[in-house]
Amino acid sequence: LQLDMAGLVGGKLTIARSAKATVIARSTAQAIEEGLARTSSAILKPRVRFAGGQFAITATIKRGDKLYPIEARGNLVVEQKQRVRVAVTEARVLGGGAPQGLIESELTKINPVLDLSKWPLSLQIQRLTLHNNTAELLATGGK
Repeated sequence: LQLDMAGLVGGKLTIARSAKATVIARSTAQAIEEGLARTSSAILKPRVRFAGGQFAITATIKRGDKLYPIEARGNLVVEQKQRVRVAVTEARVLGGGAPQGLIESELTKINPVLDLSKWPLSLQIQRLTLHNNTAELLATGGK
């Protein structure tokens, strides 16, 4: 795998040459918190933890001038070996009067969190693990 480093520095992934490829990507809970805050300006102060193959998140969702503290748990789900999406299995809004679909509307903004079908290299996800406040993905592909 040979990457165009000038493009990579500019935020664009360009593959100059490739054969077989193995990609191992790791992200910390803190990096994911920062990504969530950048992805949606309505998600305030997210805190993410990974344990036992699941995630837990606390955050505040802003709607207009109102703030809604939330807690959620769930999984990162691999779809068709190319996409990763957040699947919430348990969620609650603390306090009352939350609008219908509050959490679902934010999930729509961030899902899928990764889509390898849009990469310039054919990769398939082989493994995705969540442990010790780290997410780790293994993908392989190429000729």
